[in-house]
Amino acid sequence: DGYLRACSDRFPGAIVVGCSTAGTIAGPASFDDELAVTALRFDHTQVRVATASTAAGAHQAGAAIARQLADPALVHVLVLSEGINVNGTELVRGLVAGVAPSVTVTGGLAGDGDRMEKTLVIADGAARRDHVVAVGFYGDRLHIGHGCMGGWGPFGPEREITRADGNVLYELDGQPALGLYKRYLGAHAEG
Repeated sequence: DGYLRACSDRFPGAIVVGCSTAGTIAGPASFDDELAVTALRFDHTQVRVATASTAAGAHQAGAAIARQLADPALVHVLVLSEGINVNGTELVRGLVAGVAPSVTVTGGLAGDGDRMEKTLVIADGAARRDHVVAVGFYGDRLHIGHGCMGGWGPFGPEREITRADGNVLYELDGQPALGLYKRYLGAHAEG
């Protein structure tokens, strides 16, 4: 709460959005239990904030964000969502279905260190659970570039997915996926 107030005091009239995280990467270093702040100012780009609850489902939350930001001048959406009880794939599907194909979408899911108990998004001067916040960027003078990189690498033998529901994996080669992960991770699986 004090950090939010400090940001608002330092940047009066600013739109303040954010989320909890599992850590911050800055250059070659990573940090835990830190606050990262980025301040942006535009001369020719307008911004609007939208929020939605995830209670009715991720797809519906994405669609609600798209409706709130709807405008022919929309060129980009930065979306941050609570990260534990939301299906990110469905959130993006709901959002993308409601905006023009030319609109780029970036963002991510909030983290909670290694605890995975509670994540928060920040909007309207408050930290909220079970919500999505998005910033819409409008105008023809803004050009967005983005990239993505995953940190996962293959381990163990190649296996066939034999049961999944959307992006939730249940079985590999007819065996419970969690049991296979625990066997491969050994003592590390306890964490």
